[in-house]
Amino acid sequence: MGVLFDSKGEVSGLLARSEFLTFVCTIIGVIIGLAFLIPAGMTHSEFVRRHPFIEDFYTDDDRSRRVKELAVGVVGGIGLILLGVAVTIYGEETLGIEEGWPVSVMLLCVAAGVFCFIYFGIRYGMMNIDSYNHEAESERREREREAQGGDFYDKLTGLVCGIIMLIATVVGLWMLFTGGPIDGGGHERWLSGNGLFWLAWPIGGILCGVATCIIQIFRSFHDRDR
Repeated sequence: MGVLFDSKGEVSGLLARSEFLTFVCTIIGVIIGLAFLIPAGMTHSEFVRRHPFIEDFYTDDDRSRRVKELAVGVVGGIGLILLGVAVTIYGEETLGIEEGWPVSVMLLCVAAGVFCFIYFGIRYGMMNIDSYNHEAESERREREREAQGGDFYDKLTGLVCGIIMLIATVVGLWMLFTGGPIDGGGHERWLSGNGLFWLAWPIGGILCGVATCIIQIFRSFHDRDR
């Protein structure tokens, strides 16, 4: 809705151009989204805590019905997205409106389509009881680790990543202050230490990711042996 109030979204002079109204629409949308997401997440966490294990009580008819619902949701969501694209193309090619209300209609259609994907996907995923029990057991183990002062592998990951980033900081600062004259320019400037010092931090982040993956591999072997 905020698109209708920006400098290019005015609808035939009926709506005032206002960055404030665009901001208000955005904030209202964020508040509504959080009003759905936060209570739902807290309720789900409480449900998992009270019901760490559930027996599979779904029947074959229930599964068939959910599969049909998922198919309808996917087809309907794709149809809504294509409808939004069609409105945008119609506004641009026929009415000569490249931005404004056609874009707003397209965004609303995309939002409705994504809602169909997520809602019916969640309803179908609820029937995967084995996955639920596995996730609940993983969360229970995580709570036990936190109650015992944290997991060894988590602490090891934090320690290794901290060391890597400290080394990256030292290397980056060393390249910055010893990488040649700072008054260089062009291609030579970028190939000097002054121009490449920032690479130390992205490389450090990549090394942190590699170290985390390696530690998680050892952790998975350890959990499997247990």
